[in-house]
Amino acid sequence: DPLLEAGQHPVDDLARGQAVFHDITNRRLVKEALARESHRNQVFLRNASDGVHIRDADGNVLDLSDSFCEMLGYSREELIGANVSLWDAQWSPQELKQRIAEFIAKGLRSTFQTRHRRRDGSLLDVEITSQGLELDGKPVLFNSARDVTKRIRAEQKLVEAEAQFRGLVEQSIAGIYIIQDGTFAYVNPRFAEIRGYSSADELIGRDPLPLVAEKDRSTLAENNRRLLAGETRSIIHSFTALCKDGSSVEVGIHGTCATYLGRPAVIGLLQ
Repeated sequence: DPLLEAGQHPVDDLARGQAVFHDITNRRLVKEALARESHRNQVFLRNASDGVHIRDADGNVLDLSDSFCEMLGYSREELIGANVSLWDAQWSPQELKQRIAEFIAKGLRSTFQTRHRRRDGSLLDVEITSQGLELDGKPVLFNSARDVTKRIRAEQKLVEAEAQFRGLVEQSIAGIYIIQDGTFAYVNPRFAEIRGYSSADELIGRDPLPLVAEKDRSTLAENNRRLLAGETRSIIHSFTALCKDGSSVEVGIHGTCATYLGRPAVIGLLQ
């Protein structure tokens, strides 16, 4: 055989060829798998509902979702490579750099609220979830931003409305009370005044029945029971109330069942 005479062994050459072919095939399959994984991750990132953006240790954008571009009003090309100081409306560049370094060093997930500035100059409140990670051997900061402007505005309006309502209640010429779990959960200053107390705090937490003439206690208890049981929507009745100094006063009340701090309660007016 010419191959044998030349010192070559066809079986050995075939085995070596098969090994090389097998090794190249494995590497190609791994590369293809990694490419598919990278493409899938990119699709997830680009289409994330929250404003996802990845920044390097200097605060420059490495990648981001389309939703983050829409949130700020910039194009993708304008934000890739841009520094966080372009849109951050709360901290100075020095403070931002320090915060980024802290997040990356700790590597812990953290959620906080801040403010961003859109391309048109308008401001929005955002909730950021941030975590330090490692990408391609380099430290990065992975961020997810959610626009909470509407929620913040709604909370502010609720606080303002509650403050306005409390002001009206506190200054009402009628006594206002809330009974929950068998005790006074709230009384306004006028209620305390009618009953001869110097402060509403003296009545909070007390059982209302001992503060009613004995002849009227069963009626008052039954009326409150009916309200809480939903047997009637409201009740108007009169009774003799006992004051702090032991004297009595004739009062009329209009009570109704309502929800207070998420639980049933009797809310009423007393005159």
